[in-house]
Amino acid sequence: MKVGEIMTPDVLSVTEDAPVRDIARILDRHRISGLPVCDGQGHMVGLVSEYDLIAKPNARTAGEAMTRDVISVMEDTSVDEVRFFAGQSQDQAGAGAARPETGRHRQPR
Repeated sequence: MKVGEIMTPDVLSVTEDAPVRDIARILDRHRISGLPVCDGQGHMVGLVSEYDLIAKPNARTAGEAMTRDVISVMEDTSVDEVRFFAGQSQDQAGAGAARPETGRHRQPR
């Protein structure tokens, strides 16, 4: 099975300058635990999670709170490979599949 078969196709994302208060509201409103953080070109530069917001109480923006060393994979990666990556990681890790040609990340309302 490939990641593309089980991934969420249109993922909410935030930019590095998104205020943490807004991020907390988005997480709560959409009942999710984390968001990709993308640069101006839509490339993922990190992941901000509920844990990040709690662990870094002085952070003011996604860029200050986010985890930068995130494992990301393409949609044609096998789910077994993702399980292997997740099992090897000692840190918080996320896996996201992006379709760079279509810019499938979207900003929340």
